[in-house]
Amino acid sequence: MSNNNMAGKNGYGDKNYPPDEVLEAALCQYASERLSTEQKLVRLQTEHQTVIKPSTLYALQRKFKIPSVRKPPPEEIATAYVLKKVAEDVNQRNGTGTIGTLLASEGVLIPRYDFALYLLPVGSLLPL
Repeated sequence: MSNNNMAGKNGYGDKNYPPDEVLEAALCQYASERLSTEQKLVRLQTEHQTVIKPSTLYALQRKFKIPSVRKPPPEEIATAYVLKKVAEDVNQRNGTGTIGTLLASEGVLIPRYDFALYLLPVGSLLPL
């Protein structure tokens, strides 16, 4: 056995992550704002002084079960949410992006394609 690394440090320095509750709340907030990976990394650096790589961000999102459009709720639940938002739009003026943003602010992330073709009236599909 080698005695080259007596201190046990691997050369990458210590990571001082914020507490799990704070980090989870921040990642949920970023998901509801529909931020990209790069935007999330920048916000983590500026707000929490945490410098991480995308792979670590993905691992943290899996650890905290952060919602994502790539992991949408079951189709019945997603349909109910979308139909509720469409019913609230009396003039039928909200497009897929607006409805997606409204649902994301409630913590429900649904891919735009899933409800654009099947659930919205034809007229609201024009301004994609």
